[in-house]
Amino acid sequence: MRDLVRILNEEGIRNFRKYLADLRAGSNSAPPRGILTDAWCSAKLPINIEIENQTFDNRMEAAKYLYETLRSLGHSKIDQNVGLWSWLSLYYFDQVCPQIAGGKRRPGQQNQKPVQQTQTIEMNMIDISKIDYSILDWPEVVQFLFHPRSEPHPSPFHTTDSVGLI
Repeated sequence: MRDLVRILNEEGIRNFRKYLADLRAGSNSAPPRGILTDAWCSAKLPINIEIENQTFDNRMEAAKYLYETLRSLGHSKIDQNVGLWSWLSLYYFDQVCPQIAGGKRRPGQQNQKPVQQTQTIEMNMIDISKIDYSILDWPEVVQFLFHPRSEPHPSPFHTTDSVGLI
């Protein structure tokens, strides 16, 4: 079954955060999935995007699916959209926060400090040795990364490339 992607508004985010706080306090209640479609707690996107609540084998598979599904929104509408990511987290909650023994869930801690745009480079660095670069082997990706372009002027290396491409 496919559903239309929505975004949680302030009320929806507040309800979802309350639910997460209750889980951290030991609650065993079910996720508040009703807020996913409740007009009081969520809003429609400017375009209709359908999504399927499927099970992913790993995070890369989930990332690829979400990329393909959401790319029509454009990067600027996705990247820092708390309402969208909150909606997606609740939509896929059984995978994001699976039940453990006794039906309990263990959500991560809420980030109390908002992300600062003035963070130093060191604070934003990640360990690139753990990144899976296999997606770069896909022909669909390679054609955009390494698309040949004409040289605007002669090569400084005095190559004799008859096609005139870099």
